Amino acid sequence: MSPHVEFRTADRGVGVLTLRLREDDTLIAEGSLRVDLGPGRTWVFAFLRGLEDERPFICDTCNDDPVAIPIDPEAARYPRDVLWIVWGGASSRASGEP
Repeated sequence: MSPHVEFRTADRGVGVLTLRLREDDTLIAEGSLRVDLGPGRTWVFAFLRGLEDERPFICDTCNDDPVAIPIDPEAARYPRDVLWIVWGGASSRASGEP
């Protein structure tokens, strides 16, 4: 299983996920994503390295298009190497609850 982190957010407003990817001590990619928060929501973010023109599979609960963060050309494995953020949210309330 991939490493994961869980954290609580406010029930309203905008959350900002900021990602800084380092290889050794060198920053190779940096970007952020804004998320409209809501009560009773659970958010999931997946980070995938790939090519800019090869979008990852979009899940049923993904809220928006994946975000591509360019990787520094000096650290890129291939031309157009990017870090994809695929994200989505769902209600965390049990069915039948208001």
